[in-house]
Amino acid sequence: MNELVFNQTHRDYLAVYACSKSLLSRFAITPAHCRVAQETTDAMLFGTALHTCILEPEKFAKYYATYPEGKDGRSSEGRAIKKAMDEAGGHILTRDKWDRLYGMSEAIKSSKTASNLINQSRHEVSLFWEHRHGFMCKARADIWHPTIGIIADLKKVTPGDFQALDRTIVKYKYHWQDEWYTQGARAVTDRMDWNFVFIFVEDQAPFSVRCLTLSPESKMQAHEELADITADYAQCLKTDTWPGYPDRVEMIELPRWAQTV
Repeated sequence: MNELVFNQTHRDYLAVYACSKSLLSRFAITPAHCRVAQETTDAMLFGTALHTCILEPEKFAKYYATYPEGKDGRSSEGRAIKKAMDEAGGHILTRDKWDRLYGMSEAIKSSKTASNLINQSRHEVSLFWEHRHGFMCKARADIWHPTIGIIADLKKVTPGDFQALDRTIVKYKYHWQDEWYTQGARAVTDRMDWNFVFIFVEDQAPFSVRCLTLSPESKMQAHEELADITADYAQCLKTDTWPGYPDRVEMIELPRWAQTV
């Protein structure tokens, strides 16, 4: 059943068993990799804090805190903060992370393009649909703007990443995310002309912001790659076979940039 769900908690979304872009990214390593639960890293936790800060500020105020300057959990103020966060199931951030989140948030607000996309849309919208191969799919849209047919995703990068965003997009398969979310949007609405926008913000000063969309050629490549990978995934589902790397000696070459002969 194709469905668009608003106001679903992130925990409830994760509990839904369905194929996601992140699962397909692990499947692309080997099918065996998508059968292993993904560990939550410190970088992922910081990314979640950023999304909550920008997209759900009321929730951020409830579930995130930091100790006052020069204080820690042993001070009276610190103990009170820790007690409040423990009761809420929240998180205490280091002063450095708190300040970086503030800088990133202010940078987003200062970007007319980014702030317009965020302020005029719904946030954290869940999409569920049935793939043509018969398995269920899901996606979680950071920014959902059906009036103009735009889905946007907020991503943090290091300052150096802006010099090679094309490599970053390939490395993390962000082009797949564009195609996957667009497919989902078409499935759960009557609209076919959806576009996907990436909102990149640096996680260190000066916290620069860039809003990018993929070229038609890049979108077509993502479409073709996902067609292949979802067919392979459907076959693994059908046979319940999830192979890892080949059990043989394989040949490997140096990358082209390192070759001298």
